[in-house]
Amino acid sequence: MAIETEVSMAQVDLKNNDTVNTWIDYDGNTKGFSGHGSRYLASIHEDPSERKRVVERVKEASETWGFFQIVHHGIPVSTLKEMMDGVLRFHEQDSEIRKEFYTRDLRPFFYNSNYNLYTTAATTWKDSFFCNLVPNAPKPEDLPAVCRDILLEYSNQVLKLGTLLFELLSEALGLDPTYLTNIGCTEGLFAFSHYYPACPEPELTMGTQKHADVDFITVLLQDHIGGLQVLHQDMWIDLPPVPGTLVVNVGDFLQLISNDKFKSAQHRVLANPIGPRVSIACFLAQVFIQLQGFMVPSRNFYLKTILQNTEKFPFQILLLTTEQNV
Repeated sequence: MAIETEVSMAQVDLKNNDTVNTWIDYDGNTKGFSGHGSRYLASIHEDPSERKRVVERVKEASETWGFFQIVHHGIPVSTLKEMMDGVLRFHEQDSEIRKEFYTRDLRPFFYNSNYNLYTTAATTWKDSFFCNLVPNAPKPEDLPAVCRDILLEYSNQVLKLGTLLFELLSEALGLDPTYLTNIGCTEGLFAFSHYYPACPEPELTMGTQKHADVDFITVLLQDHIGGLQVLHQDMWIDLPPVPGTLVVNVGDFLQLISNDKFKSAQHRVLANPIGPRVSIACFLAQVFIQLQGFMVPSRNFYLKTILQNTEKFPFQILLLTTEQNV
């Protein structure tokens, strides 16, 4: 049985060379967060030694945790704040406006409560909205006015960051920097936002149940409240929010095509008596687009689907470990 604890997770600092960074929890307490730094994003294109250090840091985190936090990632803090505000505006607007988007059918943008209500044994404590952004971005009129502009702007920024992350991950596997991009890892992006109200009895439910992400990587923006946990060595580890950072985690597809070198970790979100907590996760997952479905039924299902469609998704080269030395 997994137990709960709090341990510092790998942090990739893309600007400063400090060996100790800090984060501030929602009570305002400053705590140490160990991690080796590196320079600003641009420097990894200009300084080979700096890029090598960042690649090694990403490799270590992806192999051991499956999760890491990035700071100085190039997305302005003002954009992060406006995205969080946009999520709040949507969920806290008049219910008559919000219910226009309420459905359990697959649409370019939709909203509901307990999105997997009919597919899981227990309900969870949240409302969510979903938006398919790449390759078939919704028409502007299909998006809520209260978050339309920032959702499009933020997703464009995440896609640029995702391209860079796939370069680093490719190099961490000993491959050409463009390998993961060339096989289509950036061809699909969708956003999934959660709004967790304050829960009067958090011990009786969950914010989000234990799961692993069915994608290549996920880029998560969360507010200051916390509740995210990752399962590491049979322990539930708290991932306290760090102002201005983004959390990146390896998904099932990346674990598959890396021949299990990278770890797709189970994670969950606790219900919290403090709230609302808001987050928005951007999933880079071409196969979601190919499958034309919202939720993939099982690991066996999507693995079978991928392996039967390698002509559309040619990562079988990476599976040949003797040739790729992976």
